[in-house]
Amino acid sequence: MSKGIGASYVNEKTKAYHMADFTDRMCLNLEGGKKASMPRYYKERIYTEEQRKQIGLIFKTQKEFALTIAKRRYQGVAGHSDYDRDTVEMHKAQFQKQIKNQKKDKL
Repeated sequence: MSKGIGASYVNEKTKAYHMADFTDRMCLNLEGGKKASMPRYYKERIYTEEQRKQIGLIFKTQKEFALTIAKRRYQGVAGHSDYDRDTVEMHKAQFQKQIKNQKKDKL
């Protein structure tokens, strides 16, 4: 990996921007309003190791909370609490459909 690629992005102004709201700004804003995950080399230059650990914990907590909400909603709609089993079955069906379509495309 070349040293210094993207080094011009990390300066005091961009550090201040990302530090102002790290839960929503641990990404790069792209053209068209799209966002991309921040590359590790930017994270290491903007945040300390302790800050990266705290941010990781926040994201993990948010993800767990969103999953809990999804499970509760599913239980209310489906009338049972087999969210995990049904999710696995859904993924298996999607995978099998992909394989079937790939085989069809080869013919």
